[in-house]
Amino acid sequence: MKKSEHKGRDGLKVLVVDPCKDSLKFITGIFQNEGLTVFSTNSMPKAMKIFEAENPSLVISEYVLGEYHTALDFFRKIRKSEGDSKRTPFILHTNLKNQSALYQAEIDGIDKYFLKPLSEEGVKKLISSSKQLIKHYRHI
Repeated sequence: MKKSEHKGRDGLKVLVVDPCKDSLKFITGIFQNEGLTVFSTNSMPKAMKIFEAENPSLVISEYVLGEYHTALDFFRKIRKSEGDSKRTPFILHTNLKNQSALYQAEIDGIDKYFLKPLSEEGVKKLISSSKQLIKHYRHI
């Protein structure tokens, strides 16, 4: 488990999950630059432990999380959790272009997805969408 060096604004925490080190570092850096506390990991089992311990404000995950896990598995576990944490906003950040998998993610209730690689405009949209989702879920 990795954690950013600084405390996030307003106590906002982001959990980033991606088996690709470069993507993990890139997305983590984006949110650290926005002043948020960031937790990052490369696997679903580790992500679940961080989620339970830290109760993040937002989860951003790659779709494929190893040989036996997907972001949908992780998302479904979160939605089955107790209390307010089951409403944590969830964004896919993936290079998966399988339309049926992305459609299933939408049916299951994934809040948003972005395809890799992110352009400069994509990064801006990711940040904007993330902030909007956090704000929306805090007011429910």
